[in-house]
Amino acid sequence: MVRAAAARRNEVHDVISMLAEYRRLSEQRGKLKLSPSRSNPLMVKIQALFQEIRLTSEGRAGIVALLDDPDVPVRLMAASHVLKWDPEKAIPALEGIDALRGDDGFNANMLLKIHRGQWPPSHAEVHRNMELHAYSLSIRAKVDEFGWTAVAVDDKPPFCYTVGLWRLLDHPEILVAGLPDETAKWILDRAVAMIKGTGRPLLAGTTIGGVMDDFPVAIRTIDAPRLSDLGFAADLYGGVVYTALQIVWPDRAKQFPWDPGASADFRRVQPLFFSGDGVGSERHRQSAVKSSTSLRKPD
Repeated sequence: MVRAAAARRNEVHDVISMLAEYRRLSEQRGKLKLSPSRSNPLMVKIQALFQEIRLTSEGRAGIVALLDDPDVPVRLMAASHVLKWDPEKAIPALEGIDALRGDDGFNANMLLKIHRGQWPPSHAEVHRNMELHAYSLSIRAKVDEFGWTAVAVDDKPPFCYTVGLWRLLDHPEILVAGLPDETAKWILDRAVAMIKGTGRPLLAGTTIGGVMDDFPVAIRTIDAPRLSDLGFAADLYGGVVYTALQIVWPDRAKQFPWDPGASADFRRVQPLFFSGDGVGSERHRQSAVKSSTSLRKPD
């Protein structure tokens, strides 16, 4: 009995050691993912460790625990393995990584598609993905040349947002919704010109003039879950946390969508990418304080 207990302790100790090595190699591989000649041998070692670790309940539980690891490549590796025996736990982790975009987000998305039977894609989807990739490259080229650009989304209602302000000025990206493309881009141009001209950022929770001539506009922080709607901005930053603001325009009576006098039709025309009126929460107060500092001047 004593020998059995000692053997059991050694087994648990071995699992703990293998899990630590599994995590270390996964983290290291994440840093070398752009170098296949160096990352592929690490993957072979990780797979060999996984074959051993998964044999015990402690080992499987240890890999599940890595779904909450702060390192994204570690979470991705663990999720890819947990998906084999506990998809209910792995799928939320993969969806969270998918939302980060970048290389890890792409890999998480592929794992989800394979698991859901959505891969390989149809010919039409391949063609669409090629078009999106080409468009993404054109956006990056414009950002590299001009510092920022605007992307119009033909949704119902439509919206338009900036890409590059976070990198150029350390300023949140800006979004305008419910207007024709050219009008929305005109507003974004005016807003960016104001930011550059004054050297001051737009403040979340405020109402300002000068963007739409005689009409005031309200500035609100876009809720974090809605940042995925700014897909090309997320692609540009590759998983780096960024923020975004919505410029909310009023009706002809200068009523905003949350004002009691605003009509239901007006509220439907301009979707809001934040909750309520976007004012008064601790999140907004902190955002306004953070945004009150001077902007970084572009190179």
